[in-house]
Amino acid sequence: MNNSGISGDPQQMPKGSKSRISGIWWGAGLVFVGIIFLLQNIGALNQHFNWWAIFIFIPALSAFSGAGIAYERSGRIDAAVRSAVGGGLIILTVALMFLINLNWGLWWPLMVIMPGFAIFINGFPDKQSGDAFRGLIGFSVWCGAAMMLLGATFLANNLKLINLETLFGTFRWWGIFILIPGVGAIINGLVVFLKGGNRLTWASQALLMLGLVITAVAALVLLGLDWNLLGPIIVIAIGVGFLTSYLAHR
Repeated sequence: MNNSGISGDPQQMPKGSKSRISGIWWGAGLVFVGIIFLLQNIGALNQHFNWWAIFIFIPALSAFSGAGIAYERSGRIDAAVRSAVGGGLIILTVALMFLINLNWGLWWPLMVIMPGFAIFINGFPDKQSGDAFRGLIGFSVWCGAAMMLLGATFLANNLKLINLETLFGTFRWWGIFILIPGVGAIINGLVVFLKGGNRLTWASQALLMLGLVITAVAALVLLGLDWNLLGPIIVIAIGVGFLTSYLAHR
């Protein structure tokens, strides 16, 4: 018997729930805006306070509202939720930097850290994803981690917590953060290879070749080698990939 009032699709969500979630976020946003204007009117905020930056919060609230709706729909923190949260955090960071008039010359590493965090949290695929997809998406974890560490290093240097010039001298330290995703791609490629019954699939092959190329770039940076070597190295890595693919399927 078909009951028109009941949906059998778990992805469907009552309009009332969507309205409730949106109302919570927008209500909280209006309270925040009201408090900001109140503090400005009573003179509690300094003259460098950029009240107009409040309007940058609007897309951030929209993103967080979308994340809440996506969570209510699926009942889990899936890719849609993580993407919305990551995007919202990036916009929120920009809004806060303008709002309290932070020195962009000092705090710009936040714009490396927050996108890195957004990429990082999107590197955890859903449990129902296949091994190949999980391996490819998992590469984002390494990229995001490298970006967050790089941004944190620059921020620590800007805040005088460390001195990169004294600490590393002429060593090309930033190559380490290029090396991280390269190693991650190789590790993920090996994991996909092993989980695939020791078969070299397109996913494992792509990850291994990508890892070799990125690792080669990191080696060029760290060792200070001639960048003209990069082209031949990439060609060699691709050739190795084709050879291993051919030998594995013989």
